[in-house]
Amino acid sequence: MDKVRAKELDGNLAGVLSFGFSGIGLVLGAASLIISWLAYRADRAEHAAGFTPASIADQLVSAVRMQWEAEARVRRLNDPYPLPVSWQPAEADLIEDWELLRRRAVRSGSDTSACRTPAALAGADAEITEVFTGRAPGRRLVVLGEPGAGKSMLLLTLLLGLLDQRLSGSPVPVIFPLASFNPAGQDLQVWMAERLEADYPGLRAPAPAPYSGFSLAGMLLRERLVLPLLDGFDELPEDLRPQALHVLNEALPPGNSFVLAGRSDEYRGALHPTTGVPVRLTATAGIQILPLTACVTADYLQRDAGGLGTVSADRWRPVIEQLRSPGSTLARVLNTPLMLFLARTIYNPRPGETSTALPDPAELCDQQHLPSPAHVRAHLLDAYLPAAYRPHPQHPCPWDAESAQRAFTSLATHLTNNLAGTTDIAWWQLHHAMPRLRLFVITSLVVASSAVVSPLLYLWLEAAGIWSESALYWAWSLAMMETFWWVPKIPEALGIYECTNFCESTADRSTTLVVVAVLAALVNLAASLGVHRFPARRISWSPSPGTLFLSVVLGVLVGGFAGWADSRSAGTAWGATTVAVVLVLGTIRSAPADLALRPHPARLLADDRRTAVTVVLFICFTGGFVIAPGIRIGMQYVQGRSLDEVFSSFLFPWVYTGALIGLTVGVALSLHHTAWGPYTVARVDRARAWGLPFDTVAFLKDAHEHRGVLRQVGAVYQFRHLELQQRLAHQAQDRPPQPTTPSAP
Repeated sequence: MDKVRAKELDGNLAGVLSFGFSGIGLVLGAASLIISWLAYRADRAEHAAGFTPASIADQLVSAVRMQWEAEARVRRLNDPYPLPVSWQPAEADLIEDWELLRRRAVRSGSDTSACRTPAALAGADAEITEVFTGRAPGRRLVVLGEPGAGKSMLLLTLLLGLLDQRLSGSPVPVIFPLASFNPAGQDLQVWMAERLEADYPGLRAPAPAPYSGFSLAGMLLRERLVLPLLDGFDELPEDLRPQALHVLNEALPPGNSFVLAGRSDEYRGALHPTTGVPVRLTATAGIQILPLTACVTADYLQRDAGGLGTVSADRWRPVIEQLRSPGSTLARVLNTPLMLFLARTIYNPRPGETSTALPDPAELCDQQHLPSPAHVRAHLLDAYLPAAYRPHPQHPCPWDAESAQRAFTSLATHLTNNLAGTTDIAWWQLHHAMPRLRLFVITSLVVASSAVVSPLLYLWLEAAGIWSESALYWAWSLAMMETFWWVPKIPEALGIYECTNFCESTADRSTTLVVVAVLAALVNLAASLGVHRFPARRISWSPSPGTLFLSVVLGVLVGGFAGWADSRSAGTAWGATTVAVVLVLGTIRSAPADLALRPHPARLLADDRRTAVTVVLFICFTGGFVIAPGIRIGMQYVQGRSLDEVFSSFLFPWVYTGALIGLTVGVALSLHHTAWGPYTVARVDRARAWGLPFDTVAFLKDAHEHRGVLRQVGAVYQFRHLELQQRLAHQAQDRPPQPTTPSAP
């Protein structure tokens, strides 16, 4: 008799397993087909505009042009007029022999008739486009200059000039900041592809045949349809610069056009390293940016102040007198676009602003307080942020100068200490400022809170004596009683707790809350493993054999334990639920953001936030209305009930429980499979520690568009100049820590 009963139970268990797993497989399969079809249609729409490399390059042009024309306006490069930056050929010891350059260029098919001598490289202003396209042998050029000499500005002028002259199907000039490149561990072509995909997310899409295995960015690079303008060679670590030159020679041999910009001393040091073999860029010409003359500086400052004869322009007379004295302190400082930009921002009034409330430029002539060029530069850098955040007549700012100073000092320190000195300020990397353990603890608390909020609300209503006669409230109460009944059995089965009064006492209910919170934290841990947090636009389904195997193994283990602790039906339910949860955690991914127009951090944040909400709603709906009722229906059907009885039975407790589990899993996924979750946690934490405004992206956007403190490069921000970032970070190291309070939003 016992054998027959055991056989029947085994048959029932097999039926439950078969029905439950089949139902889950059917549901997840249908969901995967729907999501895959939506992703396929989106990808097809992305590719519909054109499939050839030339057509993709032509589409990229509009995004590049829009981005950098907007950046030129924000940087006020044409206000009041472009600074007349001039240059001369680089010193002979910094480049290869000129005749050798010409011979290599001819071998690559270039015309060298306009570049018979290095003197042909000299020029000024917009001539940089002609110099690069017609005078530089092989269209390979190094742009050298002192800090703040205008190298980045010259690259921007060159990019816009090349876009104006570009023919359909020809290479697209793109600026690549080298600060994030690691020549010791990255391939240059791979890094450029990743940078293109980050700055222009539409290029992440897979390339069509015959470029299978490449992204659109990789396809463009392979077909030489991207002209790299490599900026910030000096921002690479000193010990990696010689290796970077070697990597450039290998990745961009003669026949590949490019421009490299960097500081003169740092470039010279890379050519003659203290250890190793000297490396020189092959087949590459060079130019050296010249300092601004005293006349150019004086004319520019007075014109920006309103022109000769105005009260604001007359304030510059003491400074101009000293500028005209060769070798004076101010003549050695106010000879670069950077220092000129700082001076005009600090001392010249904006439209609608009077000069009476501004500091007097004559203070720059005070030899007692500013005895050397270094002191003058430090003074201008220190006075810049307060000037940028003084009341603006056209763009009121919700943040004062003190709050901005504290926030930017913390950001500069974060870039230096936590991100290896990179210049990129990316909102989705803000969580790196937090210790990993703290980030995990906070996200675990958030996930646990989402799991226990409903039981806590029920207990509060019960304690307050608030009842409702509605069927919905009665169903919720039934679901809560079921939860408080079976959850304490988990620690009881482990031998660490003993239920009392059929698991309905106050102690048992407290145990329920603790167990639910611990399980939620474990879900958060599972969701945090192997995740790359980048901005996303939508969710996609990415199943794999490994994930399927892991889900089955964990399902068997959890189901076996539950069956041993309670019953075989409970084991089946827990096993099936585990399989479903692991499949969801392991196969739902966030698809990359896609921007057809100019990339913008705020737009990336909005898309990623929408993806996070979609993930939570999708998982909550799937758990509550598909998986949990499916398991319950399967169990009742196997127990011998007819289909009519199964579907007429009361399923709300299972719907509620499944939705609650789905909510917990969805919150965990949104915190780790999108960038918005950890960014939100980090900005709350940094508001306390740094005084960083809670609406961090709005703060950065305002600093870029209206204050001129930041510049935008692709989808990230950077400090307007590396010297400003380094100065702020240096101040933070020298200054004792100050207590901070969050600034206004």
